[in-house]
Amino acid sequence: ATITHRATKSMLEALRREPRVRILRPDSEGWLELEGRDVVVDGVLGIGVRGGIRSPVKEALAAYNRAAGLKISIDVPSGVDPDTGEASEGAARSDYTLAMHAPKPGLLREPGSLYAGEVYVAEIGIPGAAELYAGPGDLAARIPRRRPDAWKGSAGRVLVVGGSERYVGAPVLSALGAYAAGVDLVYLASPHSRDVAVARPEIVPRGLEELDDAAQRSHSIVVGPGMGVSREAAEIVEKLVKYGGEGKIVVLDADAIKMISRGLVGVESLGTNVVLTPHRREAWELSGGVEDPLKAAQRIAGETGATVAVKAPVDAVCSPGGRCRLNDTGAPQMSVGGTGDVLAGVLAGLAARRIAAGLSPDPLNVAAAALFVTGLAGEEAAREKGDSLLPADLIEKIPVVIKRLRS
Repeated sequence: ATITHRATKSMLEALRREPRVRILRPDSEGWLELEGRDVVVDGVLGIGVRGGIRSPVKEALAAYNRAAGLKISIDVPSGVDPDTGEASEGAARSDYTLAMHAPKPGLLREPGSLYAGEVYVAEIGIPGAAELYAGPGDLAARIPRRRPDAWKGSAGRVLVVGGSERYVGAPVLSALGAYAAGVDLVYLASPHSRDVAVARPEIVPRGLEELDDAAQRSHSIVVGPGMGVSREAAEIVEKLVKYGGEGKIVVLDADAIKMISRGLVGVESLGTNVVLTPHRREAWELSGGVEDPLKAAQRIAGETGATVAVKAPVDAVCSPGGRCRLNDTGAPQMSVGGTGDVLAGVLAGLAARRIAAGLSPDPLNVAAAALFVTGLAGEEAAREKGDSLLPADLIEKIPVVIKRLRS
């Protein structure tokens, strides 16, 4: 095979200049003769490779496993899934694994831990802040691009549930935020959904009596914007959070959060696929008076079992297990009403794109990506608009930001 990656070519040339290193191609005579070697290193497959093992990797790993010398894998044993620990037939069985930067989750789970042997971590110069703070990689690495053979729905479907006699526009902003994130279809279930569809024909109207059908068709759900606080609304929230247990992302925002803080909606074991998006005041109420956004997110996540994204000058996202991410993009002008509704739609939209592609929901990191993208869009809109930023400006900028980050 021809090597085209610049870094790989550079490393290969460095090896060729080293007289003590012998390079054998898979078709070279004796390339699998490992007898008498004191140490054999497995660096065959990387962490981005999934699925079964094929030739010539299959033969290489068979020889590796037969070798009598000390066996060491780089990052993960080849053939072991770095996330789940599942091992393909013929995967490398090592005495030691040297993980780069941090041990991959699959090294700590059976059967991956049995293939890895003793695990050591090599510091490779990545600062802690790069892992903690959201950045361009959260979009590039976690949100799939649109397929070349895309069909309607292949980039995700989102259901937005909200609105009331008093608040008509909030769920519309969430729906448009989901479209800005790149999904194919957005359903809107509200008392005014059919009227909204006349003004915004890209939004697919659904009656509140059609919730189950629309939820089953969707990959993610936003519940709460402009919904009002009532027992009837609380019943809808409790009905829809159950879809988090079916692999969908359910974003609870605005009035859905108010109903939780007032005890109208139960929060026992909501599950990590349910994402709460409170602003600082709402987080203070949900956490019992914790001021710091990060500590509030940690407490709420621990008490509810949900993923929690607290909107603040530095946003904090935490999972119930204690993992957290931070985001420092955004602008003060984003305090205007409606921007939180847009964010909820963007979060659901990015999650829907991931789930539609057959990937795990990954709510913690998708929420971090949504905060990062929406914050950047707010910064750009503020530079152009000054103090008169509107949610529509945010919606307009989000696709622009995503396009730039993709390139």
